[in-house]
Amino acid sequence: MYSCSHLYGAEDESVVVDTTDVDVCKQHCTFRASRPCEDKEVYELCLAAMTHHNLSLPNDAHYGLDLYRKLRMEINALL
Repeated sequence: MYSCSHLYGAEDESVVVDTTDVDVCKQHCTFRASRPCEDKEVYELCLAAMTHHNLSLPNDAHYGLDLYRKLRMEINALL
C-alpha cells in the first residue's frame, strides 16, 4: 500500500528528503550501544545473575521493569 497508494484510492504522501539533511540528523543522534549498560562489569554481572536464576531478556515493558528490580536487588545483596 505504501508504494502503490493509488491502487487503494489513497494519496501519495511521500516526501523527497535531501540526503544532506539526513546526514545532519544522524550526526545529532545518539545511537544505542551494543549492550544496554554503560558499565561492562555491571552488564556482565547482570548476565551472570540472569543465567543463575534462569531469567530471560525482557520482551515487554512490564517484564523489563520486573527484571530490573530483581537484578537491582541481586546486585545490592552482593555489595
